[in-house]
Amino acid sequence: MKILFENWREFVEEETPKIISFDFDDTLSLVDSEYQYIGPNKSLLTLFREFQNRGFKVYIITSRLEKNEEVFKERGDMTIDLFIAKHGLNPDDIIFTNLEDKIHTLRRVGAVLHFDDDEFEIAAIDQIAPEIGTVQINYTNGAIKSGQDHIDRLLGETE
Repeated sequence: MKILFENWREFVEEETPKIISFDFDDTLSLVDSEYQYIGPNKSLLTLFREFQNRGFKVYIITSRLEKNEEVFKERGDMTIDLFIAKHGLNPDDIIFTNLEDKIHTLRRVGAVLHFDDDEFEIAAIDQIAPEIGTVQINYTNGAIKSGQDHIDRLLGETE
């Protein structure tokens, strides 16, 4: 019985890794006004890796239609698989919402922080699920527009 309680205590005390999610288009991957890939958002790739190195699970959650990835590949456009291979990323999961709002997926997976360029996605998360921190990305240059405080809190840089 004692062994059972000790094992149970270890199980209960074990913390579930927190989930951080990144949008793909105009967040991790930057595109021009014609939606042509121009390169990675290097500062977000650094954060992606930093969160993983700190023990967080890191997901890519995109509104893309999963069935279009093959079409993108055939046209020579940037696919998520090609992007992660090219930039040495190892996401814990890739989820396609197939044009659905991300809020439902974020809640379902238990995300604690989401990076996105879409102000409507950010507004929905902030309004409906304020327990999920948001970081808004400027789609024109990849800079963080808001939410740096969430990043700092999770990475322990501020109290």
